[in-house]
Amino acid sequence: HPDYLEKFQLNTGGNPYYLIECIREVKRSNLDISVSPGQVECPIPTILKTMVLDKMKLLSPNELKVLSAAAILGNAFSPQKLELMVVDKSEEFLEAVEALHTTGFLLVDSKIHPGGGYRFAHDVEREVILREMDPARKRQYHLKAARVLVREREKRTELAAEIALHFEAAGESEKA
Repeated sequence: HPDYLEKFQLNTGGNPYYLIECIREVKRSNLDISVSPGQVECPIPTILKTMVLDKMKLLSPNELKVLSAAAILGNAFSPQKLELMVVDKSEEFLEAVEALHTTGFLLVDSKIHPGGGYRFAHDVEREVILREMDPARKRQYHLKAARVLVREREKRTELAAEIALHFEAAGESEKA
């Protein structure tokens, strides 16, 4: 199914090893890919989950905090949104983002406006981070993301759906 292949491309970032492991996991799990890719969760191979968790063990607590906030924002985001979510000392924030770039979690994406931004090199890594995150922390980060986007919405009305998604993920259906 072409849509599912596109989702695999995003999840793996085109990394051949990640792609092979994800295809193997689909075969092992007998996943029905005839269903729309938006309705089917891509299985995360155990080997990839272990690799991501091992990579995360090398990060400082501050870097983990920034990584978690980035994962909540989605595959691609501006540094402004991430900075507003983390609300940290400037230099510590910059060092954390640079470390996440150096370790290969984040890539610089010049297409994000204004002035460039970041995206996850492999969305499957972002999925592991989200699935391993404590529910209370995840809820708080979704609320922070929604609040950041509400402020941004004054300038960009197309953010309404993204804001609703974060409020819904935080269990705030009436605000969504």
